Amino acid sequence: MSGANVFTFLLTRHLEAGRGERPAYRQSGRTYTYAELERLSARAAGLLHEAGVRRGERVLCLAGDSVEIIALVLGAFRLGAVAVVANQLSPAAKLRFLCQDTAAPVVVVSSISAPALASWTERPASLRSLWFQGEGETGGLPRLEEAIAVMPPRDPVEAVEGTHPACWQYTHGADGTELAVVHAHGGLAAAVEPFARARLHLREDDLVFSIAKLYFGYGFANSLVFPLAAGACALLHPGRSDVLTVMELVRRERPTLFFGVPTFYAGILKVPSAAQRFDVSSVRAFISAGEALSVPLARKFQETFGMLPVNGLGSTEMFHIYIATELDGAPAGSLGTVTPGHEVRLLSAQGQPVAEGEVGELWAKGPHLGVGYAHHPEHTRRVFVDGWVRTGDLLSRDAGGAYTFHGRTDDLLKVAGQKTLVSEIEQCLRSHESVREAQVQVVVDEDGIRDLLAKVRLREGVPTGNATVRTLRTFMRERLLPHYCPSKIEVLAGSAA
Repeated sequence: MSGANVFTFLLTRHLEAGRGERPAYRQSGRTYTYAELERLSARAAGLLHEAGVRRGERVLCLAGDSVEIIALVLGAFRLGAVAVVANQLSPAAKLRFLCQDTAAPVVVVSSISAPALASWTERPASLRSLWFQGEGETGGLPRLEEAIAVMPPRDPVEAVEGTHPACWQYTHGADGTELAVVHAHGGLAAAVEPFARARLHLREDDLVFSIAKLYFGYGFANSLVFPLAAGACALLHPGRSDVLTVMELVRRERPTLFFGVPTFYAGILKVPSAAQRFDVSSVRAFISAGEALSVPLARKFQETFGMLPVNGLGSTEMFHIYIATELDGAPAGSLGTVTPGHEVRLLSAQGQPVAEGEVGELWAKGPHLGVGYAHHPEHTRRVFVDGWVRTGDLLSRDAGGAYTFHGRTDDLLKVAGQKTLVSEIEQCLRSHESVREAQVQVVVDEDGIRDLLAKVRLREGVPTGNATVRTLRTFMRERLLPHYCPSKIEVLAGSAA
């Protein structure tokens, strides 16, 4: 018996019900059925077991979205191991931190993340096996898809309690600390009903497409937990999610549910004649989360494509969305109402409930709340309080129970749907030998999309031209995540040439 293992909920029950030949994934023009996915996951479990992975140990994936990565995650679930999918675009120092923090005996890399690991003079002591996934030269590493293909399947599904860890998902604390939220098997299974079923009415004939990747909690649910739980199919795109490529996939593959972020929706609308150029006739709902969807952007999208995106608010600590609008729409700018099975409260700085229409800090609780932060008991005690999570989001509630977003209680902000700490960017710039002072500002365009502007004063003798700006860009890209790098760098007067 597999107990509360989420693998049984996501896959086994579909095969037992005779749905094995239904499509589970589409990738690069190929369809993978539920039966094929079950076999791949059994082989992946065998591969992990042979590599020495045991119950409770982490499996770290630093590669793009693919059926092989999905199979590896499911294989980890089968073993009672813990899946950790992280951003392959992370700088070298962050990748090393991830390997050390997870103590993962197995790490999967891509052509993007592999060079950083290859540059290490000494591997973390926990690391026993490295596999390569995706296109490009492997650097001598074994390919994951080939290793899975020749591995005998390991069929047993480990019996676990609902509280047993299933995955870690990384986020930032208010002080910039990298924190891994631990989500349990029972929580993943419980995440489906409140939003995917109750708000989106997800069904088995849906084709789901998420531009948010698996390393987001948002994307992990969109592309793995939700579609598999419903017996639906998900479309995977291993590459970067630029507007033209994604919208061509929408035209060709015809998804019915599209999960995006406001920055991406704004990008669609910037393309001339977007309504005529992009065929979205198959999409019954666009979903927006990750950052605030502004009133102007929501209205422009509705005017262009005839529907408002479903607007949602979630967090890594809560795994996914727990406040959202309905499919038939809500006033532009509203976050909607609390989804079934969740409770929220808005509290003042003194911990007292705020009145209707007033702004307070959002506290939330629900069946898929994480169990805490790995290795960080103090952060866990501060944020996870008596079954509630302090989100740091500032909201108000109207008479109808609908919520509106007003900002954060801390220095964290969302850029392109990802948490960003301004002070970390400033610190990086100040560490460059050419920079005397640095300040990073948030700029907001007419659609409410946030971007970053860096203003720097250079040290005496440093040229103020484009070459120095390019040097600073390269410096930041080598040390920061892509969304941390300001789109514009302005050299202030007073910089001495």
